[in-house]
Amino acid sequence: KARLDKERDVAFDLAADLRAQLNAAKGELSQHQMTLDSAIRKSEEEKIFAVAELQEERAKNRSANKHIKMLDEVREALEIELKDEQARCNELENQKETMVLAMPEL
Repeated sequence: KARLDKERDVAFDLAADLRAQLNAAKGELSQHQMTLDSAIRKSEEEKIFAVAELQEERAKNRSANKHIKMLDEVREALEIELKDEQARCNELENQKETMVLAMPEL
C-alpha cells in the first residue's frame, strides 16, 4: 500500500508538473498570438497606407499625363504656326527680290 501511495504521489506530482508546463505553454502561445495579431494589424495598416500612396501617385501621373498631352498639342499648334510664318516670310522675301529686280537702278 505504501508503494501504491508513493506511486500515486509521484503520478500526482508529475500531473501537477505537466499542468504547470501546459499552463506556461498556453501563456507563451497566448503571448505569441498577441504579437502575431499586432504584426498583422500593423501590416494591414501599412498596406492601406501603401495603397493610398499608390492611388495618390497614380492621380499625379494622370494629371501629369494630361499636362503633357496639352503641352504636346500646344507644341504642335506652334509648329504649324511657325511653318506658316516661315512660308509668309519666304513669300515676302520673294516679293522683295522681285521688286528689287523690277526697280530701275537709282
